[in-house]
Amino acid sequence: MAPPESNDIENEVVNDLALGKNQGDGSTPQQQINALPKMNVLSNASMMQMVPNLSGKNVIDFFRTLEYTGKLSGWNDEQLFIITNIKLEGNARKYFESSLQSPDINYKKLKECMLSHFTDSQSFSTDFAKFSSAKQYDMESVKDYSVRMEGLAHKSFVAHCANSEEKISDSFKEKLLLSQFISGLRQKIKAPVMIENPSTFSEAVEFATRVEKSQELLTPNVNVVEGYAQNNDFEKMLKTTTETYAKSLELVTQQLQALTSRLDILQNGTEQQRNFRPQVIICSYCSRPGHIAPNCYQKSRDRQGQFNQNMRSDFNLRRQNQYHYGRQNQPIRQNQASVVGEARVDPLSFTEAHADPKTCTEFSSCNLPIISVDIDKIKCNALIDTGATMNLLSIDMVQLLNHYKMLQTPPIELKSLSGTTVTSNQVLECEIVLGNKTYKTQFVISNSCLSPAFEVILGFNFLNYFNFVIDCGENTIKNNDVCIKWNFERAYPYGFEYNIQHEMKPDNSLNENSNVLIDQNVKCKQTGKPPLGRVFTKTLIPPNSQKYVDIKIVDVNNNFVIGNIILLEKNPNLSTSSIMIARAVSTLKENNMCLALVVNLEDKPLTLNKGMIIVQALPIHEVSNIESVNTLSDSKNSKKIDWDKTLNFDHLSKEQKSKVINLLNKYDSVFAQDISELGQCGIVQHEIHLTDPVPTRQKPYRVPYQLKAEMKRQINTLLDAGIIQPSKSAYAAPVLLVKKSDDSYRLVADLRKLNSKTIPDNFPLPNLNEMIDMLTGAKYFTTMDLTSGFHQMLLHPNSTHLTGITTEFGLFEYKRLPFGLRNASSSFQRLMSLVLNGLSDLQIGCYIDDIIIASNDFDQHLATLELVFQRLITANLKVKPSKCAFLQFEISFLGHTVKEGKVLPDSKNLKSIKDSLPPNSKKKVRSFLGLTGFYRKFIPNYSKIALPLTNLTKDKVPFVWGEEEQKAFELLKNYLITEPCLHLPDFSRPFSIFTDASKYSLGCVLVQEDASTGFHHPIAFASRKLGPSEISYATVEKECLALVFAITHFKNYLYGAHFNVFSDQQCLSRVKTLKDPTSRIARWFLTLQQYDYTIIYKPGRLNFMADYLSRATYPTDKQSDNTNSEEIHNVNAQFNVFNFTSIHELIEKQNKDPYCQNIKSKLNSNFVFSPKSPQFFIKDNLLLCKNNNMSGRHKLNTKLVVPQSLVPQILQLCHDIDAVAHPGLSRTMRRIQKNYFWRGQFRQVKNYIASCHECIQRRGYVKHIKAPIQRIPTA
Repeated sequence: MAPPESNDIENEVVNDLALGKNQGDGSTPQQQINALPKMNVLSNASMMQMVPNLSGKNVIDFFRTLEYTGKLSGWNDEQLFIITNIKLEGNARKYFESSLQSPDINYKKLKECMLSHFTDSQSFSTDFAKFSSAKQYDMESVKDYSVRMEGLAHKSFVAHCANSEEKISDSFKEKLLLSQFISGLRQKIKAPVMIENPSTFSEAVEFATRVEKSQELLTPNVNVVEGYAQNNDFEKMLKTTTETYAKSLELVTQQLQALTSRLDILQNGTEQQRNFRPQVIICSYCSRPGHIAPNCYQKSRDRQGQFNQNMRSDFNLRRQNQYHYGRQNQPIRQNQASVVGEARVDPLSFTEAHADPKTCTEFSSCNLPIISVDIDKIKCNALIDTGATMNLLSIDMVQLLNHYKMLQTPPIELKSLSGTTVTSNQVLECEIVLGNKTYKTQFVISNSCLSPAFEVILGFNFLNYFNFVIDCGENTIKNNDVCIKWNFERAYPYGFEYNIQHEMKPDNSLNENSNVLIDQNVKCKQTGKPPLGRVFTKTLIPPNSQKYVDIKIVDVNNNFVIGNIILLEKNPNLSTSSIMIARAVSTLKENNMCLALVVNLEDKPLTLNKGMIIVQALPIHEVSNIESVNTLSDSKNSKKIDWDKTLNFDHLSKEQKSKVINLLNKYDSVFAQDISELGQCGIVQHEIHLTDPVPTRQKPYRVPYQLKAEMKRQINTLLDAGIIQPSKSAYAAPVLLVKKSDDSYRLVADLRKLNSKTIPDNFPLPNLNEMIDMLTGAKYFTTMDLTSGFHQMLLHPNSTHLTGITTEFGLFEYKRLPFGLRNASSSFQRLMSLVLNGLSDLQIGCYIDDIIIASNDFDQHLATLELVFQRLITANLKVKPSKCAFLQFEISFLGHTVKEGKVLPDSKNLKSIKDSLPPNSKKKVRSFLGLTGFYRKFIPNYSKIALPLTNLTKDKVPFVWGEEEQKAFELLKNYLITEPCLHLPDFSRPFSIFTDASKYSLGCVLVQEDASTGFHHPIAFASRKLGPSEISYATVEKECLALVFAITHFKNYLYGAHFNVFSDQQCLSRVKTLKDPTSRIARWFLTLQQYDYTIIYKPGRLNFMADYLSRATYPTDKQSDNTNSEEIHNVNAQFNVFNFTSIHELIEKQNKDPYCQNIKSKLNSNFVFSPKSPQFFIKDNLLLCKNNNMSGRHKLNTKLVVPQSLVPQILQLCHDIDAVAHPGLSRTMRRIQKNYFWRGQFRQVKNYIASCHECIQRRGYVKHIKAPIQRIPTA
């Protein structure tokens, strides 16, 4: 039995759907019909036809159409589920039958599974790329183009955000749509629209439509109809039209005459048809068949005063079948089928329906280069056509293929020489076999049969991409893999050769002041054309910029040798007007390579594809006195970035280094080494809003005579880069030259008066601490700094006149955002937030023009870095390579040094603190406090330490620098120059805080316990001084206040999670249980009720975190390096005196001692020690220390850290030997502290002396006599 038709099944289900079947609810059909009053069989059938099939490629569009249709028809979820099941096909049907056969499946779950399974994770990037590259087609109206742009925008943003957590604001989408719509308009329409500068998308569409209509009215439109041929008005119109329309009319008239004659013959019968011969078109200029006078090749060459340079192209152009062969067009890459726009194909593909098959065969098969090929194991004939810009495949051939892939492309307009136009939107991808080699390529499907002689046309893109060479002398097409021969007979058997040398005239007009003689006699021997130059690698040229491009000269006949000086000119067949190529002299390098300077005249990036022919090379016979000719040497190589010298990749493996350098070379266009290569970003334009319109004017500052040349050079540089322009503004601000650290100068405008009248912009800057915390868990870090970032952002045209600057060389104004302008940072931060929008989850942060990327995986970091590069290229922003650091384990970012799990102050800033002298004025005190206050989170009890300096800055306090101020100054310096280290927070583990309150200040520290070592690592310190009224608080109130201060200060870390509070005040642990707390304490604890915490009491002797609250010294390598080697030898001498076996034995005993092991592990983990503890350091694997808290001459002696197993020997040698004679406690301690240190030293020495037998005997026994008991007399 034959299977039922799909339409019958669909109608049956529709009827069941309308009649209430398959519902499973037990209700009668009539009840279900009543429940669905909007439905009936006819409406369901018609509405279901509106829903497309679901194959897996159109999931989002399918469900959107289904739900819209269902809403209109009143379908419920069960009905939507059944209809979805009906429409499944292909991969979607397989996935449903294999994975979604659960009995509890419903429509919502089915939709969710389908979307998650078939939606591409990269769909947003793909859709956004299509949106950003969309252009208006040549035959597309503004209305159609606007509708298409809205659809692409909807697909890029709305459809994506509907299934994602990312949200994009409507204003941002509107700006992107407006910008891309204007950018994609045809040039004649775009220019007036850009001048109009519409603010909304609808205004832009309306204005562009008016411009389009006005241009249509100004352009004459000639409609050719049959009746016009005999009309006098038509003859008058023909006389007044331009030469272009005359060509088209003559060609169409001749085609109509041929078709009319053909129809008459068909009507007269078969006998006349057999005797029919097509009318041969004769040129009225050269009297040769195959073309008309307006298309006469000889006529056009005669007008230029020279003969044809390529005889084979000449007779191919004049063949009787009007086949145009040999014309070169810009190639279209195989992977760019979606961008093809207009192509020229052979006219046979459009005249087959009106031509005699026998005649076509007679004219084509014997004269055309046709080869035999295999497509999907089907043999067919293919025409080699260098004049076609793309491949074509007959529709009859497509029906025979089984293995191919259809591609979605915009409409492709095909034009023939006869003017016939056909539009096709079908492109397929398949494999074609030439000889014994298989090639994968793409074909545009022709809607009709191409020709009885061939089914395939292989265009220039195929020949160029696979490097095929056509040898017309041997009748072969070949590359490095295959060589195929065809039978080719010339249309003109009377072929002849011109004397090319006789007809060519030398062109010496390169430069009037130079003697450069171009040897025009040296031409390609076979083609008669000068060798052409192809783009060697795909190159991206930024808008309004110039770039040196690698060119490979195609010198088939070896006219040139390496070292020849050649003249490069723009290829005359290059149709695009968006680029300009300098006519310049270049030296031919190895592999026929040279350089060409290409200028992009458009305001959008320009891509030169590999193999694109952009120049032609002319040999130079003699070169002398070349003065004003631009010689292209190896200057481009100096522009190339040597990443090995610029950046440090020594920490990476060879494979990792290769991947990074390949990525950087791939996106080399994102880097700019100087101001001349800056990008121009107009996503956000900076606007200046003033409180009043009164202009601010100042006279220019005087410039020293020695700096006038530098001032002029700086202004010219800014003018050449398009950053400033001459101005007639009423605003004038002076400029000055500021010397930079590398002794160069920077031009700075003094805009203080303008800034005082500017309304502030409150766009927030990122929180620095949050950006540092974001780096938690990262191993690889990348930092990038934009090249003069502000100068890459456009000023709004209404604000440029406000930035006028006055110099002795004239008045200028900024076109880009200047440095020193109020709100500049906020505007640029807004721009970067839009450029990097949606990337915050990838550990990407940006502070104004500084970008940081962090990740724990190498490959993930490269992928994130590539994503950032793509965003920067889209925004046309450039990065300075010398200020970048890629995939480093340790980086400096915004005054901090970050490495794996730790953060430290930047050593460059610490050097300025170390070198600072005591301030001698209040202003300098404030400057010092500002510098150290930036790192106050590294300093515990900062407020308490800096209190004397803070009091000194008060207005009513006289400036007196005393001992307390000097002590505070030195202590703050001491804390920072020891390079304190904090750990980055890990939000997956609990936090703890330690609090402390003193008489004048509060202090706290946020810590996290290391699960492996049990140490509490500090995350951040915080402190503040007490107010005048707070000083008089009771102790318990101060401790409570310290607790409140700590929790509120670190609330971003503590809120929503349980944490512990450690305090050395036992009263604080019981304050929550007080029956009658004071109103102040009750109010504080009510404030803290939103937090989940536990107060733990630790006595002072057990509270080791008191070290954090009173700030420890931090051992550094510098301290260990400064250790005098003589002191080490003195320690070694002590070992020898005390008869220790060896240093190695001592190191082994230290390694076995728990206390020494603990100290060494803390030193290796950058642990922060207490300032009261010794300064531990390791020298030659031996643990030593110094003690700053000791007084006397032994304060900074280098001491040995003694393990507990050697303490008895040290005590015996320092107390019991005869030379010492059992000294007392004080003398023994001094002897021991001179060279040794261990924990609990004083207690052990005291106990040892108290138990010494000889010391007890020397002291003797003192008998205490008690007073006798006596009666007390009473009165």
